[in-house]
Amino acid sequence: MNSANKAKYYAAYRSVTQKVNVELTNFYAGDSDAKNYAMAVKIAVDQYNKSVTGETYVSDIQFSYINRIPFIFSISQSYANNSQSPEELMRPENIKSMVIYYKKSLNSNGYACYCEVYPNKKIVYHSM
Repeated sequence: MNSANKAKYYAAYRSVTQKVNVELTNFYAGDSDAKNYAMAVKIAVDQYNKSVTGETYVSDIQFSYINRIPFIFSISQSYANNSQSPEELMRPENIKSMVIYYKKSLNSNGYACYCEVYPNKKIVYHSM
């Protein structure tokens, strides 16, 4: 991936992450209108998608967590792959990595690409 594309997707990741962390922090503090964890993340993604143009609209995010390995939570499917895990363990500070699926427009159904993002700022780009 060329550096311009990497910078574009990393900037999108930072913006999405910031909005998700704010919404999840509000959710855990009880200051959010969200009724559950999935809704809090969806609100953050909706806020992000309203603020961008171009090819970095977010279609889905999958999180893996430090405290629950392996544990993946997907907003598009609104489920976690381990129903035994309480939401208290899924706090923003426990996010180990994210996979963000991007689409070219708000109306498109499929993914354009996805990026695996790690805390050390490593991004692995995959085209679809």
